[in-house]
Amino acid sequence: MVLARATNHLIVGYALIARPDPRERWGDPGAPEIWELGMIEVARGWRGRGIGRQLIRACFADGSHDDRIVLATAYSWHWDLQGTKLSKAEYGAVLLRLFGSEGIHRFATNEPNVEEDPANRLLVRIGPRVTPEAQARFLTLLQADPSRATDLAKNISTSWQTLFDSLAKPLQLWSPTWWMAAWSDAIASRSSRPSSNGCEQACDC
Repeated sequence: MVLARATNHLIVGYALIARPDPRERWGDPGAPEIWELGMIEVARGWRGRGIGRQLIRACFADGSHDDRIVLATAYSWHWDLQGTKLSKAEYGAVLLRLFGSEGIHRFATNEPNVEEDPANRLLVRIGPRVTPEAQARFLTLLQADPSRATDLAKNISTSWQTLFDSLAKPLQLWSPTWWMAAWSDAIASRSSRPSSNGCEQACDC
């Protein structure tokens, strides 16, 4: 985890890289080199200052992920469209610029959650020390049999949700009114589709 702090020690942003949920396609135990940039957030009052870019840069600065494949599942239903006043297309373009600054690129996949909305993106960084064998395993997973993909019903992974809640409240990343409304809308709109933790992007745009 990488934290962004103001001079008064207030935490204004964070990023987290961890192993994917083992119930997901990307959490295949046969591909331990795959990790996930599962969360990146910058508090609304602190956006537009390059903090998001610095967070991503700090994640890879020490080279500890150079022998890993790090992916981010950018789902449009996680985006702060209301707060940023951006369209899905505009928000997606911002994400591509933000992540692309650290060698993270869009990859095509038949993973059902990514395919559900044309605005969704699978963003991937293949470290410079990743072996050809590991790359081949990942490329196979990109177009794997959809039946292997995760089906979490209507439940978000407990471990991710606990961490998400513990960080969101003290950071005050959303107004309570907006968050509750967005959560209710998300539950209603996703009642018939599998849920996934995804990359929580409140981008620094």
